[in-house]
Amino acid sequence: MKNFISDTSSVHNLKTTTKLFKESLDDFFKLFDSSPSAMAITDIRRLKFVKVNEKFVEFFGYKKEEVIGRTAIDISIHDKTEFNRILNFLKENQGFQIQIFKGRTKDGRVVYLIASSEVMEINGKKYSVSSFLDITKIKEQQIIIERQNKDIFDSINYARLIQKAIFPSKKHLEDVFPNSFVLAKPKHIVSGDFHQRSDQELDQLFGESLLPEPSDRYKTLEPFFPTMEKELKKRGITRHILWERYIALHPDGFKASQFKYHYQQWLRLSKPVMHIEHIQIT
Repeated sequence: MKNFISDTSSVHNLKTTTKLFKESLDDFFKLFDSSPSAMAITDIRRLKFVKVNEKFVEFFGYKKEEVIGRTAIDISIHDKTEFNRILNFLKENQGFQIQIFKGRTKDGRVVYLIASSEVMEINGKKYSVSSFLDITKIKEQQIIIERQNKDIFDSINYARLIQKAIFPSKKHLEDVFPNSFVLAKPKHIVSGDFHQRSDQELDQLFGESLLPEPSDRYKTLEPFFPTMEKELKKRGITRHILWERYIALHPDGFKASQFKYHYQQWLRLSKPVMHIEHIQIT
């Protein structure tokens, strides 16, 4: 009689447990079906869809009967690369949190999703319960910003190459001005207009002249430059030919490289506005 009562109690507990489990499962599926996020349950061994909610159907555009019993790669929601990423996450971590995946809807639209997945056991079988949040608009804006940043930096770097080609080298400056230095240490890559100021304005800003008093040799050379500018427009006339004329008149004058450099600087200062327009080929 005692054993009979014990067995009857065990059966009652089993029925109660089964009932509670069924009620708990029913509540879970109610929450699953009414979730505002797209959700799916897949068999963890084969990754075939077992159940999807209405938001999943609405978002991806497939009917439930087109999804159930097939994998995400079968219906082209994910390509092979993304599918393998999901598979690896499930194998290594038994689920994952907040991972970004690229997908595709039934009409071929590319979408970006934040996905989370938990592994749960139902009736002795393991399933992956996944939820998906659409971040396509955010991702598209991010791609646009990244592309614009790339274009900006490409343009800045292109402008830097132009500047490097125009400006004299450090060695050349040291040869011409041995007792001078150039300070150029920008914190970042910079872009913008170079504001031109006269020597008088620079004197007011810094309190003293930034340029040394021109030497007697330079005072003799400078009046030659306007004529030189006109002569260079003639066919067959080069700067070297004009230097030979100059040095014949002034044997103690500047060497050819210094002569050409001073002319270039005079030309730049006498015509300070120079517009360079470049079109980037994309």
